[in-house]
Amino acid sequence: MVASTVAMAQTAYVNSQELIGAMPEVATADESLKVLAARLQTDVAKREENAQQKMQDLAYEMQAPKATEERKNEIRLLAAEIEKEVTNANKLAELELGSKRNELLEPVYKKVNDAIGVVAKRRGMKVVVDISAILYADEDMNLTADVRKELGLQ
Repeated sequence: MVASTVAMAQTAYVNSQELIGAMPEVATADESLKVLAARLQTDVAKREENAQQKMQDLAYEMQAPKATEERKNEIRLLAAEIEKEVTNANKLAELELGSKRNELLEPVYKKVNDAIGVVAKRRGMKVVVDISAILYADEDMNLTADVRKELGLQ
């Protein structure tokens, strides 16, 4: 019982989303991500437009009186492959955007976590949790302002 009371007395909290959102690197990352998202969206749109044209060509060929049943089956397979390529292109674009986001924000997360660690040690805290996990706590257990200062944020 005494050990848990001591541990609770050495527990503080921060608003990590506020801290991360206040970092100037996040605005820079967001701008880079917007540019990448626009490029990826343009690429995907071009692929979809090309796929749509191919599908129209295949539909026209399928309706041709000379199309054999064997050729119609080939056309169905080609159409399925085109749809699969478009779906994969969309998924790859999403993955690329997510990967770039992680790449750009990982240093920010590390910087914020390091600052939380410095402030926690300075204040004698053993545990620091995010405010999203807190239902109630005294404001004097909130390290957010101290971490902002440690990060050089106003």
